[in-house]
Amino acid sequence: MALLIASVSAQVCLGVMFTLVGTASSSIEGNQMMRGNLRSDGMGPAPRSFISMPSFEHRLRVCNAFTDTAPLEVMHHETGSRHGSAAVNLTKDGLLAYKQCRDFPLKLNRFDSVEFSQRSEHLGSFTVSKTPNRDALLLLVVHRRSGSSRADFASHIFSSSPHAQVVVLDMYQGSLMRHLTIREARDSAKGAQDAEGVKASSLQTETVGYNTVVQINSGDYECLLAGNKAASPMPLATVDGENYVALRVGTEGSKAFPEEVVAFPQSGAWRSCVPAVLLVLVLLCV
Repeated sequence: MALLIASVSAQVCLGVMFTLVGTASSSIEGNQMMRGNLRSDGMGPAPRSFISMPSFEHRLRVCNAFTDTAPLEVMHHETGSRHGSAAVNLTKDGLLAYKQCRDFPLKLNRFDSVEFSQRSEHLGSFTVSKTPNRDALLLLVVHRRSGSSRADFASHIFSSSPHAQVVVLDMYQGSLMRHLTIREARDSAKGAQDAEGVKASSLQTETVGYNTVVQINSGDYECLLAGNKAASPMPLATVDGENYVALRVGTEGSKAFPEEVVAFPQSGAWRSCVPAVLLVLVLLCV
């Protein structure tokens, strides 16, 4: 049974200052809403309007693929807020270490920026030009710019889906090319009692392209790099409706930052059904 059975469009943005762009088909500006307090004939106050601006819940997921031993400070600059410029330290309870991901519940506005610093020095900023008019999880991955000590960024807005979604990105620094594969875990294939006897060749496996978004059924999986026997498979347990990220990280020739896979979040609920990857496609921003 083939794992890939359909495809849909998705969007992954790679670059220094790419912006978050919503996927909603239309938008409504606040000054176009019917919120007036006066009657149209000017004869005193009108009844209170039953029309109001919708409120959307945004989550920002930040992943650190910047190859360095020093963790990163992440600041949210609310330059698009009604109260003027304001800065919020998202990592005040703990800096973001290499290979870590963290979710931040916050409202992003137009012209907001997310600044990254290391050892009190500015690394780079990601600027928002537009946000989706819906509840959404916004992914931002910071990584080292090729041949530079500065930061570069990859971003993605997860679409609304009843299935689990996984965005797959290549943040590896070097010329070596290895494909990332997703395969069903041994426990999912045969059950925990005889899982050790299951051969890897008998597991359903699918190679997934980088800068790609896949939808996947709930279940237990492993993410691994084809041909890299030194790197251990990274477990990935998915549940319906949740969003995940799988990153290839590291620097070629570096013992401190070897080639490996990062998956976040790793937790999920195991289901008895046989898992199957549903759909995959990539659209690169240009």
